[in-house]
Amino acid sequence: MKGHDYFFLPGGHVEDGEPTRAALLRELHEEIGPGDYNIWSFVGICENVFPAKDGLMKHEINFVFRVDVPEGAVIASREDHIELISVPQGDLAEYDLRPAELKKALIQWLEDGEPFFEESA
Repeated sequence: MKGHDYFFLPGGHVEDGEPTRAALLRELHEEIGPGDYNIWSFVGICENVFPAKDGLMKHEINFVFRVDVPEGAVIASREDHIELISVPQGDLAEYDLRPAELKKALIQWLEDGEPFFEESA
């Protein structure tokens, strides 16, 4: 998000009755722009419980997929509050990607290719 020193993966909410893959494609089109995105494979799940700004506890489940962006595609945020960056795989550990359990699991997945399930307290 703009104005913060931490990052999230692109994504969003699944609408009622919407399949997960359809939600992923819709969110990519909304946040990054239209394109022929190739969803290669399921990467893992990260369940996260955290306090929201209003003090209430929130619960999210992140379904993570490997998505290839078409060669030559221009990656730019289509939403004013979002800034997109590209991070080389070897540099991921240096960034504050949230939730922290997801970052840890992604780094491990990049090493071994094994799907993951992570939970936060």
